[in-house]
Amino acid sequence: MTTRTPLLAALGAVTLAGCMPALVEYPRERTPFHEPDVIFADVERPEVEDGESDDALETPPDPQVDGPVGEVERPTDPLAEFDPGDTEPDTSQCGDVTSQSGWCASLRDEPGVGAVVGFIGLDDGAVCDVLFAEVGASTLTATSLAVQGTQTAWCDGANVVHTVDLATGAVTTSTSTASTCAAMTEMQGGLVVLPQNMGRDLVWYPGVAALLDGDGISWPVRPWASRIAADNSTIYAATHQTDTIERWEPSGIALEPLELDHSGFLYGMDTVDGDLLVILDDSRDLRLFDAVTGDTVDLIPLSGNWSGLACFPSP
Repeated sequence: MTTRTPLLAALGAVTLAGCMPALVEYPRERTPFHEPDVIFADVERPEVEDGESDDALETPPDPQVDGPVGEVERPTDPLAEFDPGDTEPDTSQCGDVTSQSGWCASLRDEPGVGAVVGFIGLDDGAVCDVLFAEVGASTLTATSLAVQGTQTAWCDGANVVHTVDLATGAVTTSTSTASTCAAMTEMQGGLVVLPQNMGRDLVWYPGVAALLDGDGISWPVRPWASRIAADNSTIYAATHQTDTIERWEPSGIALEPLELDHSGFLYGMDTVDGDLLVILDDSRDLRLFDAVTGDTVDLIPLSGNWSGLACFPSP
């Protein structure tokens, strides 16, 4: 195991408030129903007929009928279809992080004012502060994080959902009267939500709007957990302090748990291609585990109070 010192970005909250987000690749590895696109760029949506809702454009699979989705082949050149017009994509701000073999988005709490949305490289621990989000509440309880398109979202309390638009920095705080949300992650083109009460079915939603309306599809996955993560075909779930990670297929089949060689508090959890399990540990440092053996393979010290993880392989 190696331990690396992170290369912190020399950007403070005041500077971040006025900076433009970088153009980076969002690898849609857990999104088999969409073509890969570029994060922070406007994406054309299909035209919607009069009287038809956006949700009608996509019909998620019923895992009880279709079973879990298999692995998705990665495009060799994710930027091949991107037309930047007269300018080339500017990857200078976060490109050194998102070009690494793996990277994670996370929230660094700024007491009383909000949080910095940051990207953390898993090769050298480099940190890129993308933007400052004035969420008006502590983000220390955001144990799970979802990135869907340009939207970063997390649950705060029983039925409060925060979203941050990574293209504009706009923050939305909404209260759902239809659903409770303890944690969420991105999977199969939408959001998989862990209800507030333990031992209940996970629910798949096309997006935050559907979550707030309570318009989702129940999956027969009932983990005893308060944190969740996912890759293309597997859901990972855990309690707040443990060395055992539950694993499920969306169809409801419980897989062999992953036993880690380290036990502690989990402030965030996600996977990279199903090969690595990444955890924000007791010290809010990143601890990387082999997703097959459960052995610690790396420890990345961080500075600040980080919470929630959404991790991706390089594009």
